Amino acid sequence: MEREPLLKKPQEEEPEIKVKNGVKNGLVDLHDHLFMQLERLNDESLIGEELLQEIERSDAITKVSSKIIENANLMLKAKVAADNAMGKLSLPSIMLKEKST
Repeated sequence: MEREPLLKKPQEEEPEIKVKNGVKNGLVDLHDHLFMQLERLNDESLIGEELLQEIERSDAITKVSSKIIENANLMLKAKVAADNAMGKLSLPSIMLKEKST
């Protein structure tokens, strides 16, 4: 099976997001997006305005990602507390989502 390159040009279309258990994206997808953005920032051919745009994009991605992670952490804490009260443990679906292909 051929793998997609990790480095994608910003103008390329994003792959269609598959919905599984009502969740379009999970933490695995966030992880992938963050590393793709890191690779774009590491592109030494970016200079001037292109580099500034990529830095702005990274700032926006970082802000949104931080909120997603905070929310996932809150969901996990709530789930652990509820499960502890009921004597069982399972994870919220956002944390179990398989990587999109």
